[in-house]
Amino acid sequence: MAEDDDSKQILQELHHLAIIDEDKIEKFLHATVDNLCGREQALDTFGKIGELGDVVTSVTNYIKGVVRNAQGVAINKEEVVSQLTQANVTAGTAGTLASVVLARREEIEQRLQKHASELFPRYLQDFDWSVRLITSSDHISSMKQAVVMLTLRVKDAASGKTEDVTIEMNQGDLDSFLESCGDINSVIQQLRV
Repeated sequence: MAEDDDSKQILQELHHLAIIDEDKIEKFLHATVDNLCGREQALDTFGKIGELGDVVTSVTNYIKGVVRNAQGVAINKEEVVSQLTQANVTAGTAGTLASVVLARREEIEQRLQKHASELFPRYLQDFDWSVRLITSSDHISSMKQAVVMLTLRVKDAASGKTEDVTIEMNQGDLDSFLESCGDINSVIQQLRV
């Protein structure tokens, strides 16, 4: 997991794991992942509910961060354990947490992706583009202007229907559109699901 300010804060909060008995930590972590994935599990068997709130929050945030930052790459168990032990998590608990994340990574990724798609139920499925040269119009008998025809195929996840949206852009519109796409890409890279 990257060492930015949020990551450091999350790591510091993992000291809350100390209130869970070592013999119950694996069950607690799996129950926490179940809750993260939408299958509610009672956590009151692991301690007082009031005390567990901080533990559940810090563990959930850590797991989300590890999985998000590892998109497309393998999670290195030794690196995760080392990072956790540096944050004063016991070696046994660190190993168990790393094992749970590795064992349930695919399930966690699917839930995070589903959650993201629920925020934006319509998404870009495909696109097509072409460049056309306009040589005349009803106002001007002779003109030469290149335009880009961009067709976006948008799918609605809820209904499964697709819709084609066609956009015609001149050079100025295209430049503005590409700049906006660059800005969007920068934001997405920061949020990475």
